[in-house]
Amino acid sequence: MHYHLTFGSQVIFTYGPLGFLAVGNALGMTTWYGDLALISLLNAILVRYLLSVAILQAARRTYGLLAGFLLAVVGVAIASAEFADLSILLIALVWAARTRLDLRTELIVCAVAGGAAAVELLEKVSLGATAVVMVAIYALSMNRGRRRALSAAAGGAGFVVVLALLWIALDQPLTALPGYIRVSYEITSGYSAAMSATQSGIGWALTAAFVLGAYGLWAVGHATRDMVTRRRVGVTLLWLLFWFSAFKEGFVRADSSHAAIFFGAMVGGLFAFRLRWGYRKLGLIGLAMAVCVSLASLGASFTQVVHPAGSVSAMVSDAHQLISPGDRSKLVRKTRSNVLKAEPLPRGSLALLRGHTVAIYPEEIAVVWAYRLNWQPLPVLQSYSAYTSWLDNKDAEFLASRRAPSRLIVQAGWQSIDYRFLSFDEPKTALQIFCRYKPLLRNEQYGIFARTSDRCSRPKPIETIRAAWGQTIHVPTPPGSRWLVIGKILGTQPSGLEALVGALFKPAERAITIRSTWLRLVPGTAGDGLPLLTSGGVDYPYPYSVTAEASTFVVTKGSGPQPSSHDALTYRFFAIRVGRQ
Repeated sequence: MHYHLTFGSQVIFTYGPLGFLAVGNALGMTTWYGDLALISLLNAILVRYLLSVAILQAARRTYGLLAGFLLAVVGVAIASAEFADLSILLIALVWAARTRLDLRTELIVCAVAGGAAAVELLEKVSLGATAVVMVAIYALSMNRGRRRALSAAAGGAGFVVVLALLWIALDQPLTALPGYIRVSYEITSGYSAAMSATQSGIGWALTAAFVLGAYGLWAVGHATRDMVTRRRVGVTLLWLLFWFSAFKEGFVRADSSHAAIFFGAMVGGLFAFRLRWGYRKLGLIGLAMAVCVSLASLGASFTQVVHPAGSVSAMVSDAHQLISPGDRSKLVRKTRSNVLKAEPLPRGSLALLRGHTVAIYPEEIAVVWAYRLNWQPLPVLQSYSAYTSWLDNKDAEFLASRRAPSRLIVQAGWQSIDYRFLSFDEPKTALQIFCRYKPLLRNEQYGIFARTSDRCSRPKPIETIRAAWGQTIHVPTPPGSRWLVIGKILGTQPSGLEALVGALFKPAERAITIRSTWLRLVPGTAGDGLPLLTSGGVDYPYPYSVTAEASTFVVTKGSGPQPSSHDALTYRFFAIRVGRQ
């Protein structure tokens, strides 16, 4: 936002141009720009206030004012900050579904909900997509005939108008909006296959997630017993979509921190359903269960999380630091100092970087900010997020174009997230770096690379192999003294029933084993040409080497017995002649 970059073309990421609102503030550590930090803090206070109002109003309808207030204090403290917006939307839409609204009020509700969905889409694309579908479900299921059409039109108009106005206000060209929608699809569609993870010891959390989902369905059935069928179906779908979105957020990367997001979302969402007086105990049991499993996933005690005085004190302290321009400047200087100490560039780097456009690979963009460099980033801001071939192509095309940065700061090391081989994350991009940049200076943390002419020939096909999962594959020997062998692995993408399972949850992990080392393989980019083997002296020196130097490898699916098909995978090997720099 500070650099006025265009989202959808110059910036491709999990978050949109309002993403700085969603990620919050850790004052003194991550305050980069004081004005944006202030806006983020004010937004956090507003969202927390609206969540408090929504939960309090919902709780008092079932439990009365005093008990409802006490429950709201607990609920707001534990409710997931990441799902606060969706929790407010769910509570508001369920309230509207239960209330006999006149046409004018109904249209206002739909328009406001559509506008809220637009804001969410510009914050985090996955949650924004959920919000859009929630508004559509409400508008289409609550009414019939002409009123349904008007409600849908009001929701759509609110979404489009707010989206367009905010897009322009955020200095984004309207022509880039379709591109933003397109890249949002790519970022969300490839997430489960590439970013799934499992942490041992949280199997109980998965069981608890389904128990809470079933409890929510009971609460929906009870709360909607007096509604007509279409409205009951609509509210049921709203809950299922809310639960599903939180479930994907919490359990695709199944660790305690992500599970806590899910359970926090459940704490907020379960307040949406009003229970009859005689069923209050069941309601309290459900809320207590959600609170307990949320605290267990956080590894925190009740008083550590539910601490109203401490929360108010923290808010006042944050507001005091950010409202004062002088204090904001001190926070920014402190953040910059912390980054400079933790991320030192090689001595003499600044002389090589000043006056040039600079990008950093694969992810640590804080370095560019801390050293006040002229940032010209790769479109996908962090390479581990370029987990589809389309995203890999975007970065590779950028590096091959005239818009490419003249200097590249490369982080040392071969390992990416989740024990993935860095050059296999986005192979086409890694190849462009290898072919078009040469090292000037390096230390154990960072290397400074300069853009040069392309030193690589067009890929020359040398061998094709069809084989089963789990079969050892021999990489063809490079045909000469200055050659690079790349391999395209086709058939790793989930298909059929597994693709459906992947959409609903996550597919089995793909892996490639090289020299007895197990590495996670991203199926979306496995067919882009993995840099496997070079002739001696061609690759960058370690720890900046690009190739895996694999003479053999094995590709597997999951941890159990491998599929029995004898020709499930196709391996296409190509050789690239590498000139001298």
